[in-house]
Amino acid sequence: TVKILLVSEFYPPVVGGLEYHVQGLARELARRQHEVHVATLGERNYQTSDGGIPVHHMRSLAARVPGMHSDRSRPFHLPVADPEVRHHLVRLLDRVEPDVIHAHNWMISSVPRRSAPVVLTAHDYSWICPKRTLLRPGGTVCPGPSLGRCTSCGREQYGLARSLATDLATRRGRATVRPAAHVAVSTAVAVALAPYTQSQPIVIPNFVDPDIVDMPDVEVPGLPDAQFVLFAGAALPHKGIDVLLRAWEPTPRPCQLVVAGLQAGARQWPPFVHVVTLTRSQMITAWRRAAVAVVPSVWAEPCPTVAIEAMAQGTPVVGSDIGGLRDIVQTGISGILVAPGDSNALRHAIEALVLDPARRAALGDAARCQAREWMLPEVVTVLESLYRKVTQEERPNVPA
Repeated sequence: TVKILLVSEFYPPVVGGLEYHVQGLARELARRQHEVHVATLGERNYQTSDGGIPVHHMRSLAARVPGMHSDRSRPFHLPVADPEVRHHLVRLLDRVEPDVIHAHNWMISSVPRRSAPVVLTAHDYSWICPKRTLLRPGGTVCPGPSLGRCTSCGREQYGLARSLATDLATRRGRATVRPAAHVAVSTAVAVALAPYTQSQPIVIPNFVDPDIVDMPDVEVPGLPDAQFVLFAGAALPHKGIDVLLRAWEPTPRPCQLVVAGLQAGARQWPPFVHVVTLTRSQMITAWRRAAVAVVPSVWAEPCPTVAIEAMAQGTPVVGSDIGGLRDIVQTGISGILVAPGDSNALRHAIEALVLDPARRAALGDAARCQAREWMLPEVVTVLESLYRKVTQEERPNVPA
């Protein structure tokens, strides 16, 4: 049994992929009889319980500053120590005395000196990119951080002064935080971060709950009766939605196109697109019914779990040969990867599977088998080994 403190900026009921990731990790660790605590940010200081797991909410000093955060419901932690958060963490650590701390973002910078050994998981590129995406304003992938490049890149989104301050804070955070182990959710993230970390990042991917494999089918209004391809997620340019629509512009079209997307209502859709809003259980049923899952990202997504969810239902993926998709999809075995931004290649890859049921079924079977690698119990077993390793080495986290 290990005593573990999970440190994350946000936690359910705040909604998001990272939030559900940390919650799933907390619950699985507790199920394995580890003592688990969660430290997270909140609008005030209080404690709740998530199925018996203590969740400690801490207000940050930055959240009190007017205009610091565009969305006050999500006051992201800065890449440098927050005095108020550190104060609360010191008191919490004195009470809990964890064997290991597992941080999931820049809240690690408020973990005090000489604490328990710290594991830091990079779920995105925030270690080197203040915008967390490594995407330049024109949509090109950034080659890496530099003071002038980062400040000019963030200027449009944050303004010059805030962009410069955020970039300097990110540099300060990289220089002062020393986790015992640096985890990246994909090879793409590990490669991008490696020149700026003290040790080679360890690749431990995101996971999905194995319950989705046996989840019963439910009624899904809005799905076409005919064969369809399914896109799920934020319907934004960096997710490749415009590339996908260009692939569907010519006629005849390979099959029906369904978009189950966040922010889908923020744009005008062509008449050939079926736009739906789905619950969690409806999404799983939709994956099973889809002929192909399409993930046409034009940015190096760290570890897109939508691809894993689709594969777990036996649905092959056609996606972009970029970022974490390269770890998830074995092209020609569990799906097909094409050059990002190439709408013609995307269309041809989808057509190849739609018109070849036997090949599609073979790729789907391989996808289902491969998805077992990313199930919650398998990934947590790897993390448990890492926790044991760092606690034996007793390497401290040393922020400024």
